[in-house]
Amino acid sequence: MKILWTIMFTILLYACNKNEVNAEGKLLQSYVVNDEWETTYHYNADNTLKELVFKTDGEEQYKELFTYKNGKIVESLKQCTNGETTVSKKYEYKGDLIVKQIEHTNESSIRISYFEYNKNNFLEKITTKESINGYEKSTTTTIEKLPEENKIRVSRTNIATHIITHDDKVMPEALISGYRPIVRINNNGIAGNMLLTEIFVGDECTTTIKTAIEFDSDNVTVLNSETTFESTQMNEIQEFKYNYR
Repeated sequence: MKILWTIMFTILLYACNKNEVNAEGKLLQSYVVNDEWETTYHYNADNTLKELVFKTDGEEQYKELFTYKNGKIVESLKQCTNGETTVSKKYEYKGDLIVKQIEHTNESSIRISYFEYNKNNFLEKITTKESINGYEKSTTTTIEKLPEENKIRVSRTNIATHIITHDDKVMPEALISGYRPIVRINNNGIAGNMLLTEIFVGDECTTTIKTAIEFDSDNVTVLNSETTFESTQMNEIQEFKYNYR
């Protein structure tokens, strides 16, 4: 599970409207990692996301349900099948952009995040305040678009710096109606396919994460991908298979 959360965290995304039109009508049904971890998407009649279900080796681990208002997701509720963990999130918007997220876990912790954008709606800063059983901490993330095309630098308080290279297409999750704003805040403001992540501690690159992608004949729809993790502590390959309806 630890490896899977690392993968999900590093699948970073970037928005591109021209490809959204090209991929219209292809809804993501599920994706599977290493034939073991499966995420399935269920939709409302208007093709907005109703819930997602996560399974390990066919056994359900949790469900996440979504609540809408005026076409926007304003709340989500994730419940583990074993009943041990419940995570609720509430979202506040400015236009189509999420500017605040309030997250409660088991009513024992609360995390409040604020999102700041520039005039071009590029996410530049995330400020998070967290309280867990009375212990409080704050984290600031700054995101800088580098001069090179499709590359950003992500810096966090007391966390290694990430240099991320991505393409100009759109990941399947970001094409789900109403779901893109959440994809963006979860992934440093971008919504396209991550090709390379370089993780630096000081001036030293300690980890690289490379992804090779197989597209459908439309050169937009992702069919399969292979992500390679290389570091002094870990060398691993993760294979992703996507299914649509």
